[in-house]
Order: sequence, then C-alpha cells, then structure tokens
Amino acid sequence: MRTLILTDAIFATLERAMLARVEIGLADEGVAVVHAAPSAVGDRARDLAESSVFARFLMYDSSPVPWTKGLTASRLLEAAREQGDDAFDVVHVFGGGAWDLGRRVAAMTNAGLVLEVWRSGLVPRARALRGPSGRVALHTPDPAIAKLLVGSLNPARVVRWGVHAEPVPPRRSRDHAPCAIMIGSGHDVLGIRSLLRGYALVLSKHPELRVFADATLFRRSRSWRDARALKLLPSLSLVDELETRRDLIMQADLLLVPESLGEHRSVVLEAMSCGQLVIAQRDPAASDLLDRVTCLVIPSPAPEAWEAAIAAALRDQDLAQRIARGGYEHVRQHHRVSDQIAETLETYAKLTQPSLAFPRAAPRPPV
Repeated sequence: MRTLILTDAIFATLERAMLARVEIGLADEGVAVVHAAPSAVGDRARDLAESSVFARFLMYDSSPVPWTKGLTASRLLEAAREQGDDAFDVVHVFGGGAWDLGRRVAAMTNAGLVLEVWRSGLVPRARALRGPSGRVALHTPDPAIAKLLVGSLNPARVVRWGVHAEPVPPRRSRDHAPCAIMIGSGHDVLGIRSLLRGYALVLSKHPELRVFADATLFRRSRSWRDARALKLLPSLSLVDELETRRDLIMQADLLLVPESLGEHRSVVLEAMSCGQLVIAQRDPAASDLLDRVTCLVIPSPAPEAWEAAIAAALRDQDLAQRIARGGYEHVRQHHRVSDQIAETLETYAKLTQPSLAFPRAAPRPPV
C-alpha cells in the first residue's frame, strides 16, 4: 500500500512530531509513505525531511489562488513519479489548507481520501463534502467534534492522536524558579488578554514565575502592548515557533492554553505524557481537558480565574502533582500511538477494498 500524507503549512510546521510518529508506525506495518508539504515552509523543509526519515519527502507550490490547484496537483504527482511513486492507494490530508488539493490528487489517482477534522471550525466544510461513496473518510481526534459531524454524508471516525509516555510518570524537580509555557494560534484575543492580566496578578505574590510564549501568538493577537502596559516584559520571553521546540516545552512546570477555538494540538498531550500540569481555558470541543482530572480548566475568560488556577498550582504541590498524574494516566490509556496507527490502517483498508460486484438477476421465464 502506498499513502500520500499531505500537510498544509500549519501541520507541516507545528505537528512534525505527531506526523513523524504516524509515518514511522505506518512504515512499520509495511505502508510506503510519501510526505508532501507546502513550499511556504521554506527553510524548514530540511527539518521536515529529517523528521520524515521513514517517508519520501516532496514539496508543492502553496499558492492561494484557487484556479491553480489543478496545476499544483499535476506537478505534485509528476514530482512523485520522478522519484518512483507513480500511484497512491490513499491520500491522507492533515490541515484544512490542503483539503482542496488532497481531493484533486485523490481524484487524479483514483485513491481513497482521508481528511483530518482537527478543529471544530472545519465541521461545516466536512458536512458539505460530496464525493464517491466509500472513497472519502473523515478522521477527528475528539468525540466532541465527531458529534458535530453526525448526519454528514461521510461518516466521521474518532482516531485519537497518539503520544509516547514512559511506563512510569517522570519525577519533576521543583528546586528551581517556576516556569510556564504559553501556546496558541493568536486568534483568541480575549482569552490571551485574560491570561496576561491573570499573570500580572499572580506576579504580585509569585514574582519568581517566568513565562515563555510563542512569538507568533503575540504578533497575531497584538498582545505585546498589553504585556508592556501590565509591566510583564521583565518576566516574559518570546520564542519563535515555540510549539516546535518540544524539548524546551517539556522542561517547564506549567503549560498554559488561553484559547478556546476547538483546536487540537499534540503538544498538550505530550505535556500530559511527561507529567506536566496543563492549565487551559474551557473548550467544549476538547474532551481531554477534564477539570481537576487531567488539567486545571478555567471556567470563564476572567483574569481572576487565571490568577486563582496558576496560584493554586504554585502553592499546592500535592494538587498539581495529582492532576498532572491524572493527565499522564489519561494519555497512557487513551492516546497510544499503536491505537492511532491500527485505527488508521483500518480506515485505509476500508477505502481500498474492491467494491462488491452483485450478479445480475437471471431473467424471468416467460409466463
């Protein structure tokens, strides 16, 4: 079986670790994988190729002009043929920005199509899909999003993203000043500003706390002025593409998720897998965020709520460790990489099995 994993710029950049796990797992099951990413990732292509050690790697033109999609698909397939990959059984698309291209490539190669509905904002597009029966499948990492897809033409399957967790939760040392990581897309401005104001309140009692935040999040939300007005700059550091720096993120004590956009990010699962405490705003489309079970959930985007949660995590070490252990156990039980691979292969098998040919009924004898 040959599979083309097609990613948009967001997935190609932020979800390299998850994609690498998928490609390794598929390769281990005998699937030949080709990974195609947009040229917009630029200099990061080398990193992508290195993380795709079990897959062939291609780049495609990421022009946003709609009428060039057909040409882009043709060129992508031509590049694939040049390296010996002249046919695909399945096209698996990660990222809504590549859905249209993936549909064209699947149609041109007569391949089955898998679309990842990784955020609730893609639900309307998924429900509007029209395609050959039995040749299009929807995957979603969350049961809450799957419920939104009930009744759509193409059935949705819950395939939870997998992460690796140690057999026992690692011990996290607290013999240092506390450190938190702030991640997000930058689109939920209200949630980000609420967290910053809560952080300012916490600093009055815990001046030793330091926060590392994703620079893109600040640029998109224009939150730098808020941080400056709140006098947070001495205790706040911005890191470009922080979400790709999993090595840095996993060393922190807290992971702060201020946005409620119905988006799923594997970094949250990885934080839980290493015993890190996650503090997140309530999100109806994120079933893994269970208050005081897997994480601390902020009930409303209020600065005081953020202050209370962060202060409690810093003050009550037993509480923080108990909830972090709950997140670890949840990931160990529900987010195994082996389960993600097995369920993905089951979908591939259904998309590629030959159609059943029903014999014609014998003509009735004349009466």
